[in-house]
Amino acid sequence: MLLDDEETLEILSPNPEMAALIGDLKKTMMRFPDPGASTAVPVLWEELPLEAFVREAARLPLMLTGWSKGDIPDSNLSTGEILHDLSAELDIMSGEDLNEAFLMDVEGEGLAADYRRVLEARSVSLLWKNRAVMGWSGFEVETQNQALQEALKRKRVFADAFRGEISWMTLRCYDLLKGAALIEKAIAGEMISVEDAGHFKKRIGGELLLRYSSWESLARAIQIAAVWIGLEESVHAAEDALHQMTTVLESLLSEGGAWRQFPWPQQKADESLPEVY
Repeated sequence: MLLDDEETLEILSPNPEMAALIGDLKKTMMRFPDPGASTAVPVLWEELPLEAFVREAARLPLMLTGWSKGDIPDSNLSTGEILHDLSAELDIMSGEDLNEAFLMDVEGEGLAADYRRVLEARSVSLLWKNRAVMGWSGFEVETQNQALQEALKRKRVFADAFRGEISWMTLRCYDLLKGAALIEKAIAGEMISVEDAGHFKKRIGGELLLRYSSWESLARAIQIAAVWIGLEESVHAAEDALHQMTTVLESLLSEGGAWRQFPWPQQKADESLPEVY
């Protein structure tokens, strides 16, 4: 019950449909248990294969956008298609545009920021008021949009169910992998050289190693992100997104899968990772 908007936090309980989704997510996440002791040999920060690691991480978003194995074929046709996508769909025409798009994906108002906003609001009504005031379509239209209001309620129920278990930083996986895929496309489209892409990949790789401890922990975070994205539409869409994403993840982590073949990079225990903000 809300008594004081300044102090009281409203917690929403799931209805049967949402409860089933949350239970399904928890059960499905168990398909990717922590691997335990790894055979990878810890190395110094400067020796970590970050560029190759980020290329592997980018496989997932690339698979979801049409490249079945997560690789962009090295051909003139692929280069032309990629350049068209970058310019026509993302309005990226130069290195400066690429840098801005990368920062928007990785440090902008992405999935993690959305989760944080929903999680930290004192109530759904206050969250909705802030959304309506800032909405591009105007206050009156936003406040009457029942579909958007229902989406916010679904998201808040989900965030409340995992309060104390999942933080907004967990969903950084989605923002980081979007950035990784963008850089791989820019390389394939010959908009940027492999050498010049290095600092982008170090930015992504460093945070992935900070936030997650294995391909499995990254996979579980990606499952959560898939559900969060689906909740924008409906509970059914979230269920579908979870199972479709899990199928792709299982292919990457199965025996012979690309991620299974590439050991998760390990840094020496006595060396600190560079700070990530």
